[in-house]
Amino acid sequence: MPLLLHAELCGGGATQLISDGPVGACLSGGLDSTTIVRLMNELLEEKDRDARSLGTRLETFSALFDNNPIDERNYVAEAVAGTQAVTTYVHPAPRDMVEELAEFVWHQEEPTVSTGPYAQWCVMRGASSKVRVLLDGQGGDELLAG
Repeated sequence: MPLLLHAELCGGGATQLISDGPVGACLSGGLDSTTIVRLMNELLEEKDRDARSLGTRLETFSALFDNNPIDERNYVAEAVAGTQAVTTYVHPAPRDMVEELAEFVWHQEEPTVSTGPYAQWCVMRGASSKVRVLLDGQGGDELLAG
């Protein structure tokens, strides 16, 4: 199964990197985003022509939660170990959400039932100043029964 999954992901993965602007990836350290980042790194190391929009290094974007059990910084560090990825971290905090609530809800276009979308919004905002295309593994863990 892992080899079949790898073959399927690699089959169309490179074409997703064709862009007229820089491409990066969200990275939580979970199975889905780690797989995307590692495959992107493989294409970069192989100098795949479809990976030219990555530039010379992979840009990743992660949310960290200081002193919180949901913090995944160790998984993020493992995911980029051995790569030359440049990782940008954002630190969503409750006090910031209160201050940015009106802007966040405006962008979301609807109220949300949890703070998860706010963390993702912070990651997207951090990425928007560096890349134009962002690959995200959102929901991949669930697809693989995670």
